[in-house]
Amino acid sequence: MLNAVQIEQPSPILHVFFASQTGNGEAIAKRLGSEAGKAGLAIKTQPLTQLKPAALKKIHYAVFVISTHGEGDPPDDALDLIDFLNNPRAPQLFQLRFRVLALGDSSYVRFCEAGRQLERLLEARGAVRFAERIECDLDYQQPAKQFSTEVIKYGLETLGQSDEPATKPQLSAPQLSIVPNEPLWSRQRPFPATVESVFSLTTAESVKDIRHVTLSLAGSGLQYEPGDSLGVWAYNNPELVSELLKIMKIDPATKVERDGATRTLRDWLTRHLEITRLAPDGVKAWAA
Repeated sequence: MLNAVQIEQPSPILHVFFASQTGNGEAIAKRLGSEAGKAGLAIKTQPLTQLKPAALKKIHYAVFVISTHGEGDPPDDALDLIDFLNNPRAPQLFQLRFRVLALGDSSYVRFCEAGRQLERLLEARGAVRFAERIECDLDYQQPAKQFSTEVIKYGLETLGQSDEPATKPQLSAPQLSIVPNEPLWSRQRPFPATVESVFSLTTAESVKDIRHVTLSLAGSGLQYEPGDSLGVWAYNNPELVSELLKIMKIDPATKVERDGATRTLRDWLTRHLEITRLAPDGVKAWAA
């Protein structure tokens, strides 16, 4: 007499791919992978350079974190996949459910174009978005956090929890793991560095004025390394802010909520917003 044996299928895997030019996309993807794993999802996080494009035929669930650099160009890590999907002989991907997090800079005309392009190419091959694309400007922390939360929720509802624990315990000794934390300092919360010295590098006869500036990072926990970029946020002219508020006929003490923070309108316009440069999205909105 034969007994039927039920073979349990392994939990579907959620693949998290990233293609990043400066490292922001990689950090977002790895944080998403860590949080998804702790939530119980079967997860695999890797750069697009490690994906053989033809292997997409065997993948059912994936998210792509992809940046845009230059005038709408994809990062180097994504070039092979873009070329593959542009090939008329590329396979159909009807089995694939995916979502895109696009990183960019809205001061460029082709904002987040690499993410939009990847989404179009995947859909042209029959893949289906399981949620709308999220686009991030330079202030990417909040939308990236929203993206991660929604992806994990979708994964738990659709894929279920993995049968394997996220971390296998060892009987002989406790196992320690590093849990990534949110950065203490960010664009939204810049570190107030002290200027230690400023001196000119050009002579009085030079038409240029180039200066050497030394900043102190003491107490920040930051370590400046080659390749890092430094952002300097200057306050807007208080007289210009007052003139703008007068023209708009709005009380400067009016409280305004934006990006989860509440400040007076004068504070927003003085310290946190750009009021002298016309952004492409703003021009389009007014033109319409």
